[in-house]
Amino acid sequence: QQQQQQQQYAKRKKKKNTPEIQQVEMERESKQEKQHIEHNREEINENERGTELLQPQQQQQHPMHSMEQQHTKHKEKIRKRITREDGTVETHYHNGTVKRVGVDGSKSIAFFNGDAKDVLADGTVVYYYSEPQTTHTTYTDGTEVFEFANGQVEKHHATGVKEVHFPDETIKYYFGDNEEETVFSDGSTLRILPNGDQMITYMDGRKELHTQSFSKRTYPDGTVKVVYADGRQETQYADGKIRVKNADGEVVVDTTKS
Repeated sequence: QQQQQQQQYAKRKKKKNTPEIQQVEMERESKQEKQHIEHNREEINENERGTELLQPQQQQQHPMHSMEQQHTKHKEKIRKRITREDGTVETHYHNGTVKRVGVDGSKSIAFFNGDAKDVLADGTVVYYYSEPQTTHTTYTDGTEVFEFANGQVEKHHATGVKEVHFPDETIKYYFGDNEEETVFSDGSTLRILPNGDQMITYMDGRKELHTQSFSKRTYPDGTVKVVYADGRQETQYADGKIRVKNADGEVVVDTTKS
């Protein structure tokens, strides 16, 4: 019986090594690899969408640098190298990538997938991602600018401040420590303080302060109205007169009639 088992095992092993079986296994592995790549691509595309991507403290290294990293990692073979009359050295790789280096130190790389990278003479780096149509510019002072296909522009300053320009002309600033400010297209602003308080300024001169315990509105003529969390209301007019209502809306103090 043991001899029969050994013979069956040898037949299975021999069968597994046939070209037909090997081809099936290779196709299965290739399919699994493609699924893995598509999964990673979906994750990358999710991170690349023009959004308030991440808070500055959460911002990670941009995932779209992979094409340049792959080119460097695999050390693509050179097909030919040309020196132009102006001194530019042009290198052509077998995978279709072309690299140009100028006499002023500038560099440009046109990758085979449509991506492009330019390094200017002053050190500024501009990377264009073909698939999401996104441009990432890194300046020598550490400032990074992301320009998305939908018109949104993000500026990540070296100080940690993040600035987002939306297509509707709204601008949002992230200052860190949960403090942010939004400037709307009509000029009104909303500022959120680290403690959660909100300050709103309107173009007509009105100002509002919203806290957990009260909300206060100041009018251009100097009138101030305060609504407390328990429902009480207090209005102080520009002429100094006061009107106070309790939580039930009943007037308990009114000097406007005197």
